[in-house]
Amino acid sequence: MTSTNEPENPHPFRGSIDAIDAAHPLKSPWHYDQSITGPRLDRLDAKATYFVDYIEYLEHRIAALEAQIGKN
Repeated sequence: MTSTNEPENPHPFRGSIDAIDAAHPLKSPWHYDQSITGPRLDRLDAKATYFVDYIEYLEHRIAALEAQIGKN
């Protein structure tokens, strides 16, 4: 039994990227010729959107922590 204080995934950032990869799998065109398969744009857009949201979250979190330090 796990504690309620322990996160389920020790690497939530990596888990989020894996979820994006699962939601937007790479497909191999041209009869599965792997040498000419490039990343799909929707997959890159999903990752870029996630990175922007994550950076925004980190900025807010840092500001909140700085505010707490300033109060002490």
